Amino acid sequence: MSAALLAPMGLAALAALLLIAAWNIFDFQHCLQIVRVGTRSDVAVLLICFGLTVLGDMVIAVGVGMVLAALLFMKQMANITGGRWLLEATHWDMHERLPQEVMVYEISGPLFFGATEKAMSTLREHSSGLKAVILQMRGVPTMDISGVVALKSALESLYDKRIFVILSNVQQQPRETLKRAGLEPQPQKLAICEDMQESVELARKINF
Repeated sequence: MSAALLAPMGLAALAALLLIAAWNIFDFQHCLQIVRVGTRSDVAVLLICFGLTVLGDMVIAVGVGMVLAALLFMKQMANITGGRWLLEATHWDMHERLPQEVMVYEISGPLFFGATEKAMSTLREHSSGLKAVILQMRGVPTMDISGVVALKSALESLYDKRIFVILSNVQQQPRETLKRAGLEPQPQKLAICEDMQESVELARKINF
């Protein structure tokens, strides 16, 4: 009888130890800082994970939190990725006008799933009347297979318009990714140059 009465005390002691461990793990100051300076999305992820941990299962809360954090990161990266048309090469201290049929399209930010369409849509839509396009890729630190697919699609649309494409300042990781994908220089279609000076000189030699 006494053993039956004492048996639940083990669970009570274990529960107390778990409460103490949870309290020691909980970083109140860090959570308070997130609420104060974090964005609405960051605070929402924090509250969702906290609610799932208290009301449900911690394993589920951790999984949901990782997925939400990944989606939030992808959205932020997509927001900083984009492209713009440039009429002159003054951004590279060249201070000279490009041929009328040549324009520079500058891509900035990582090219990955969710971020490529915004950068490539403008390239497809505003290239009419050009004979050559210099794609300035100095601001592209990384690229995945979805970025390659989007870039290939944009290049094909330029090829259909008989526009010669020059990839300029391609960083190491994107260059290796393009090589593995089979995107190599092609006569009358595509060239890859080390810098803008070489790209502009090549564009000037094209017979328009």
